[in-house]
Amino acid sequence: MQADNPYGPTGSVSPGVATSGSVRSVCIQKVDVLSSAKMMGMMFVLGSLVGVAVFLVVAVFMFAVGGGNGGAEIGGVFLSVIVAPVLYGILGFIGGAINAVIYNVVAGMGGGGIRVDLGP
Repeated sequence: MQADNPYGPTGSVSPGVATSGSVRSVCIQKVDVLSSAKMMGMMFVLGSLVGVAVFLVVAVFMFAVGGGNGGAEIGGVFLSVIVAPVLYGILGFIGGAINAVIYNVVAGMGGGGIRVDLGP
């Protein structure tokens, strides 16, 4: 294995990696902006799907109990089921990119980064 590979044997650990017994500790000094944006966008979409499912159950229950206007209300509910995950995904993507850029700036200014223990 290469000397800069943090997953290599204990004797060939890169300078940014500290070892303590069988646990390796790595400092994340830079985050890939696009990777972070994609992950945050996907996480926001999945999170919004949970919220949308709850919203849909409550809306259908309220429609069944309260009567209401019918098509217009339930149509708005189903439209929001489509719009919310898309909107949350876009906002999560943008927010993930902004957070990654801020993290990179702060870590580069001397913040050092986040230390992660990789285990045995």
